Amino acid sequence: MAEKKTANSLSRAPVVGIDLGGTKILAASVDARGKILSRFKKKTKAKNSHKEVISRIALCARGAVEQAGLDLSRIAAVGIGAPGALNPEKGVIHLAPNLNWENVPLKKILEQELKRPVFIGNDVNVGILGEHRMGAGKGMQNLVGIFIGTGIGGGLVFNGQIYEGAHFMAGEIGHIPLVKGGPVCGCGRRGCFEAVAGRLAIVRSIENKIKKGKKSILEQDVKGDFSRIKSRRLAWAWKEKDPVAVRELKSAARYIGWGTAIALTLLNPDAVILGGGLIEAMDDKFFEYIVKSAKQRSFSPIFKETKILRALLGDDAGIVGAAFLARDKLVKK
Repeated sequence: MAEKKTANSLSRAPVVGIDLGGTKILAASVDARGKILSRFKKKTKAKNSHKEVISRIALCARGAVEQAGLDLSRIAAVGIGAPGALNPEKGVIHLAPNLNWENVPLKKILEQELKRPVFIGNDVNVGILGEHRMGAGKGMQNLVGIFIGTGIGGGLVFNGQIYEGAHFMAGEIGHIPLVKGGPVCGCGRRGCFEAVAGRLAIVRSIENKIKKGKKSILEQDVKGDFSRIKSRRLAWAWKEKDPVAVRELKSAARYIGWGTAIALTLLNPDAVILGGGLIEAMDDKFFEYIVKSAKQRSFSPIFKETKILRALLGDDAGIVGAAFLARDKLVKK
């Protein structure tokens, strides 16, 4: 009876959800219903050592707790969505290129800092868990998330829980090959989904076209530094009907549709949820191009039964999902 009471009290206590990215750390105090009580944000400063970055994570967690008017001792657990290849059971980040991390025991170090239980998960898996519990996928049991940002990440929720695969690497849809002999991907292969439809891939194609003499309103905008083209600038160029941007974004939409078709045909989920910075920035017309492309590439009976939806939570997906990850893991312990 005492154990049951403890589990019930833990399930009601606030938790902290953290979204760890290469440029920023977002933290929030979240109640048992998934309501965000407070937020706290800091730059990651990924060039620093992993211990310094983890100290910044701890600072964000404490900041979120203080802003909610709580004491850290009242927090049941901390959940983190982290990028890269990781082992959620051991709490180790094996490889996170955006952070320059290799074999970092994130869970162990952060538990020492905060004196609270810490649980980690892949950032996209955590994001789609957030959409499942509080966003576009609420009420559905089987979801595929495809997040289009700098690159492309995938996440899976089956039977209401994150599906990680035998080696915790399920959902790496960004590295499914789509185009034979296509551009080189960050993984070293050619023609991966990410290499033809991620934001960096789109910007790279626009840069190549401009350098070959094509005229674009983005040319003066970037002043020679194409890394300045983010999702919102792409959306602006699309809205202004810039021919170079429109052509490359339509190409990306076609490939996103292909990737979506692979996911829904292979896995037959209730829905494929599309999110990330590019999807958030672009308009409904762009989304319609994706759906049209997916329809052309899908097995028709499955397409008719599967929803293709925009993510609803934006940046909150990661922190809400991380909070639910922590709560789920804590109650199962």
